[in-house]
Amino acid sequence: YNTKVVRPLTPVRDLMNEEGVPEERLRAAVDYLFEALTFRPPTAAESDRYLAIVNESIEKLGKEEGAVLGLSSIFLDRDALFRPELAQHGQPDQYGRVMLQDWELGLAVNHALRYIKPDEQLRTAIIEGRMRTREDVRREVQRMLADESIRKPRVLQFFRDYFDYDRGG
Repeated sequence: YNTKVVRPLTPVRDLMNEEGVPEERLRAAVDYLFEALTFRPPTAAESDRYLAIVNESIEKLGKEEGAVLGLSSIFLDRDALFRPELAQHGQPDQYGRVMLQDWELGLAVNHALRYIKPDEQLRTAIIEGRMRTREDVRREVQRMLADESIRKPRVLQFFRDYFDYDRGG
C-alpha cells in the first residue's frame, strides 16, 4: 500500500471551507468523489450531469446541505453500485461474445486480484488504449502478480473459499 498520507475527500473539504461555491472546486469535488466510488474518472457528460445536480441542490438548500445532498447522488450511480461489464464496443467472436475493453477490462482485471483502485501503471495502460486484447491482460496480470508491493488479497481469498486453506500466501 501507499505510505503517503492523503486526507480523505480533500476536494469536498476544500469546497466546504471556501467562501461561496467556486465552479472549479465544485467540479473537483464531483470528479474526485465519482472516481473514488467507481475507480475510474468520470466522462465529461457524467461530470456535467452530477455538477448540475449539485448546483441545483445548492440553489434550493444552501451550500452545506445542498452540497451533501447533491454529492450523495453519485453514490447511486450505476457504476458506483455495480461494476459494469457490458462489452458495448468490439467485434463479436464466432460465439457472439464481445471482449471487455478499456475501463471495463482494466477494472475486471484489477478486481480479480484486489479491492482497491487500479495502480498508476494499470490506469495508464487503460487511458492509453493498452487494455483491449488477451496479450494486454496477460501483460498486466503478470506484472501485478510479480510485483510484491501490490497486495493481492483475492488470491488468498480464492484458496480460503474453494480449498478451505487459511495458511496460503
